Amino acid sequence: MEKAKNALNKANISYDTSESSLNKRISDIEIGLSNLKIDENNSRSSLELEKIDNSIKKLALDYDNLKIANSQSIK
Repeated sequence: MEKAKNALNKANISYDTSESSLNKRISDIEIGLSNLKIDENNSRSSLELEKIDNSIKKLALDYDNLKIANSQSIK
């Protein structure tokens, strides 16, 4: 029983740490977006937006994987 409790505590700590990391990355992206000067005629702006979009998609996948891993470790 004690071993299961320890495993659950480790899983919760891992989840919390990963969630904090993801939230920090999201915050960094939001700050980058607010600082980005978008010009429709500027290809650099388009590349920056595409990079941000890809980062957001990766964060969404990381978050989904984190939720799945957490739910599996609780079972």
